[in-house]
This record gives sequence, C-alpha cells and structure tokens, in this order.
Amino acid sequence: MRGPYKKENNIILSISGFWESADRIRHLISESSNYKYQLIEDVLFCEGEREGIIFYFDDSVNSLTKNSVHSDANQLITEPGGKLNQHESTVYLKYKGGSAENAKKMMLAGNSFLDIGGYEIKIVTSGITHSKETWQKLIENDRVMDLIFAFVITIHNDKEDFYFTCGMHNLGYPDAIVPGYLDYDGANYLAKAFLYYLLLYDPVLHYDSRFRIDETSLEIYRLTHENCHIYDDYDENIFQLFHNPYGIWRLTESNI
Repeated sequence: MRGPYKKENNIILSISGFWESADRIRHLISESSNYKYQLIEDVLFCEGEREGIIFYFDDSVNSLTKNSVHSDANQLITEPGGKLNQHESTVYLKYKGGSAENAKKMMLAGNSFLDIGGYEIKIVTSGITHSKETWQKLIENDRVMDLIFAFVITIHNDKEDFYFTCGMHNLGYPDAIVPGYLDYDGANYLAKAFLYYLLLYDPVLHYDSRFRIDETSLEIYRLTHENCHIYDDYDENIFQLFHNPYGIWRLTESNI
C-alpha cells in the first residue's frame, strides 16, 4: 500500500488573539508582511495565488478554541504558560488538506495572524496547541519532521491500552498505533519516527511489512493497515475533525 492515499479532508487552524473585529484584522493584514496577504471578504489570499483560504472571525465565548474539541482533551499537549481560554477572539482558517504542501501553506498563513497580535495557534483538526514562539520556530526550521511536530499529537487510549497519533490526515498520510506497554516518550518517539519515514520516503508498504527506527535497533515492528476506527463512537463533529480517511498503520513488536 502506498501513500499519499488520495482523499478529501480539510485543515482547520484557530489563532487566539485580542482583535475587536474582522475589519480591524483586515486592516492589520493589509499593513503587515510586506503586503504578502490580503483578506477580501471571508477569503485570505496570498500574493501570486488565485486560490484562497477560508477565513472566519469569532468573538463569542463559545469558540472552538475555548472549548476543547478532542475526545482525549485531558491528554492534549499544550505549551507551558499558554493563555488558552483567556483570549478575546479567535480567527479560523480552513483549507483543503491531504498534502505537505498545503500544510506548509497553512503554517505560513497562520503565522501571518500571529504577526498581527495572535499569541497561540491550534490545529483544530488534531487538537494540538502551540505558542507563537514554537510555531515560528517550526517554520524557521523548515524540516520534514517539523510538519509532524506542528500537526500531529500522540495520545494514549486508556481503554484498550495503546498509543495512537492524530493529525496525519492533514498531511495526506495514515496515522500510527504503537504498543501501550511503552512509556509516553518511547511511544511518541516510535510513532513519530514511523510517520517521518512515511512522509520522507512515501514507501510502498504491505500488510506484514517490517519497520525499525534505524539499522542498529533491536526492536522490529510488523505493520498492518487498518481503517481509522478510533472516533467511530464519538459525535459527528469529532469524527469529522479527527477521523483519518487514509487509515492507520499498527506497529506490533515482532521477532522476525
């Protein structure tokens, strides 16, 4: 089985700030970033591109950023000292997902709002939150692995005792499930190493293919591809945000 596995899905970002109105944001956008972006009605355009990113401004108390939308909200990674739930307004950006190129486009678009007064950014379609400083560092590094750091979170499923990742559908690839007997750091490292392998090499994989982190690693994992079933029992909103239409690769320790 080979990625990317072409399916339709969206990347949704939310940026927290203290903007009083959408008109104020339009003014700030037009005056910043050397006029690289322009906000026309409810669409954000980047200079030289004809296809825009959908924009929505929300100053209500019930914005998605103020209320966690992930089914495992208590396990989400939030930057230390973040101001989650303290902002006055939220900007939402939506664009078609399914590729690293579109994810990079969204990273830069989100950053344009951090540059005009936003201080925190959330990947609504995975549930991970980053501070302004972390987000801009990921953009500055410009590495394949930083796309995974930006868009993907690792979570433990307490009921069935396994770790799973959420967010690779933003990049156009399956997520990963790794054994629950690992500690969080070990599970996160293994899962992210495998996802990096997918994104960097776009390998041809089959059921019962094998994976190990590097040539010196003693741990070898058998790969099996599954449909994404993790969000089947949750409501439609959660399913649409987090379900990975490209499926999941399960890594099971193997001695062969």
